[in-house]
Amino acid sequence: MTETEKDELLYKWRSCDRETRIRLASEYLTVMDPGDGQLGWLLFLQASLIGGCLMV
Repeated sequence: MTETEKDELLYKWRSCDRETRIRLASEYLTVMDPGDGQLGWLLFLQASLIGGCLMV
């Protein structure tokens, strides 16, 4: 994942309202694999925010 993609994801994440951020974080914590680290979180955000589930 490029730095530009990471920046885009973080911008979209920050653009979400508080309830959406809490919901996404809760979903991620439910399905996360502890070995994935930051990349797992970023890939989850990519699927959730850009992949069509949520367009902010």
